[in-house]
Amino acid sequence: MFTSYFWRFHLHHYPCLVSIAWKTPEWFKGRRYPALAPTRKMLKMCEDKYRVAYQKILNRLDPRKVYEVLGPEAVLLCWVRREVA
Repeated sequence: MFTSYFWRFHLHHYPCLVSIAWKTPEWFKGRRYPALAPTRKMLKMCEDKYRVAYQKILNRLDPRKVYEVLGPEAVLLCWVRREVA
């Protein structure tokens, strides 16, 4: 399982792509997994508060079930490209 962002795959339609965004782009035709999506309110938070709020979302999920549903080749997509420090 991997993470990435929409624009990296904007011309591709692989079955392994999964949107975990609050709002998925209209052109995206892949799968969606809203249980992993942040809330709209979270998008306005600073990074520290966002991390705490997102951890609460993750704590409600069973990692094994998510993995079974999405599969080992899943690429979880959101809007923000992660910056490498």
